[in-house]
This record gives sequence, structure tokens and C-alpha cells, in this order.
Amino acid sequence: MSLIISVYVNEGIVMASDSRLTLTVSNPVIGPIAVSNSIPFSDFTYKTFLCPNGSGISTCGNAAYNNKPIAGYIEQFINKLSKKTLVSEIPQMLIDFFNAIDNTVVTIFQVCGYEVSGNATIQKAYRLFTGRNARIEEQLTNTAQGAMWDGETLVLSKLIKQQIIAPRVIEATNINLNNPDGTTTIIEKAAILDAKSLNVLPEAPIAWQFMSLQDAVDFAKFAIETTINAMRFQSINKTVGGPIDILIIKPNKSKWLQHKSLK
Repeated sequence: MSLIISVYVNEGIVMASDSRLTLTVSNPVIGPIAVSNSIPFSDFTYKTFLCPNGSGISTCGNAAYNNKPIAGYIEQFINKLSKKTLVSEIPQMLIDFFNAIDNTVVTIFQVCGYEVSGNATIQKAYRLFTGRNARIEEQLTNTAQGAMWDGETLVLSKLIKQQIIAPRVIEATNINLNNPDGTTTIIEKAAILDAKSLNVLPEAPIAWQFMSLQDAVDFAKFAIETTINAMRFQSINKTVGGPIDILIIKPNKSKWLQHKSLK
């Protein structure tokens, strides 16, 4: 898996991604049953791409088609675009392109950029999923600043989203329930939840509406770096890592703030 994030603010859009490619392999040596393991294979995978029309594409999830890395296919797709291609056309074009290769797998994409409509330049941001149940989700960038992230989102979600800590379970041998008709139902080996032990950690709201473009850059880096650092100490698969690529998209210009290169 990976972690990709797009932050859209009034000044522009920030798209960022990590560089790790992990493989899921089966190890038949451990016991009689094969055990699945996710192992890092490469820390030099491209997941964010710049298009000729100044828009950006990020991807996570399925990493290969026809036993070849997805990056090469995305570059083939981008080579078919032009400066006149509308950002709003790219999501469906991506679905058609990759479903034509293999519609049995699901790949997640984020597409961001700007479109000219009359005298106005409109900010656009999309999340889309390929596969048989392909769908496109448009973010309402014209009404609010915000962000979207996909892939290994657990670490970031724990820091930001509301968390509910499950209540303590009290086991009981038998529980008698009085029914409305006067009869009694006996439940054997019942489990009772202790309501007093239920703990809700409130959401830590982010003031997206006040974010500048630099704040958006800092948040994108924070999200990926924090995920990488947390995974380092956790006993979990290290699926996010490597250099962080950051693409800046503005109405009249797009540029790489950070971008790994061959050497």
C-alpha cells in the first residue's frame, strides 16, 4: 500500500506521496499453513505524476498490471493527454484506460488541477476507483478548503478523527431476559458490555479554512512523515516509506517542490 494526500486551499493544491513498494508474499515454511507477509521491495516508486495541462495524478493500491509496475502505464496514459485536456475529463479517462487493461483489480487515484470556465479559473479535485465497481468522487473545492488522503490512513486517522475505545466485556454464564409476554429467555455464555468503560476520544478539528499554501505543504509532509515514523516502531508491515514527492499546482503554473530523480 502507500499514502497519498492532496490538500486544496485557495492559493493552490498540494499533492504528495511516499515512494515505497511492498510485496505480499506467502511463506509456506511457517507451520502447515501459508502465512502472508508484506515486505518492502523498493523505495523508489513514483506515485504522483504531472500532466501536460498542469494537473496532477496520484495513485495507491494496486501496484502492477500485467506483471508490470503501474508507473509505466500512467506515463503512457499521460503521454496521450495535451494542454487542452480538461481536468474533469481525466477521471473517466483513467477508469477507461485501466479497466481496458484489467477490470478485476481496484486502483485508487486522486486527480487535481484547474479548469478555465468563462472568465473564471476553477479548482478541481477528484478521487476515483477503477475496477468493475468503478466510481468517481468530486471534492467540493469551490465551497471549502480541505484535504483527501488514501492508502495507509490509519495513523493519520487516529490523530485527527474521533476514536471510540471499545467498552470492557463482562462474561456471564447465563442471562435471563424477561419477554413482554411474561416468558423468560435464557442466554447461555452471554457477553455484557460495561458502559462505564466506554471511552470516546473527540475529533481534533483542523481549521482548513485558514490554511495557506505553505500550511498545506507542511500538513502533507507531516501526514506522510508521521505515518513513516509511527510504522517504524509499530509491529506492523512497513508499507509507507522512502522519499516524499510533493507537487504544487497553481492556476497558472505547476512545479515540483520535492521530486526524486534517477542518479
